[in-house]
Amino acid sequence: MALAQDLMGVGLPAEQALRLGTERLVVNAAGTTQGTATALNGNGNLFAIVTSAANQQGVQLPANAEINSEVVIVPTVATPLITVYPSTGQSIDLLAANAGLAFTTANKNARFVKTTPTNWRAFVSGAA
Repeated sequence: MALAQDLMGVGLPAEQALRLGTERLVVNAAGTTQGTATALNGNGNLFAIVTSAANQQGVQLPANAEINSEVVIVPTVATPLITVYPSTGQSIDLLAANAGLAFTTANKNARFVKTTPTNWRAFVSGAA
C-alpha cells in the first residue's frame, strides 16, 4: 500500500490520502501496562516500526482508528519481546478488554485489523 505522504505528493487531498494510504511510524515501545505503553496515533492505516529497550515493553493501538483500519507492527531485529495493547475499553481477539497480546518469541510481525468499534483481530507471523 502507498504511503499517505506519497499520495499527497501526487495531488490527492490529505484526508483522502490518509484514508487510502499508510502512515509510517518509528516508535519506541515503553511501559509494561496498557496505561504506560506508547500510544500509536492515527485514525487510518499505520505501519509501525517498533524499537524497545527492555523486554515486554509495549505499544497501544490507536484509540480513534476507524473500522477496517489496519496497523502493522514490525519490531526491529534488536527489539526484545513486546506487548501490543488495545485502547481503553477495547480488546484484541478473544482476550479480555484492555488485555495486551504479548509476543512470546522474538522477531514476530503482526497485523491488527479493527473489526468493530471495540475489537481488533490479530494476525501474527508464526506463534505470538
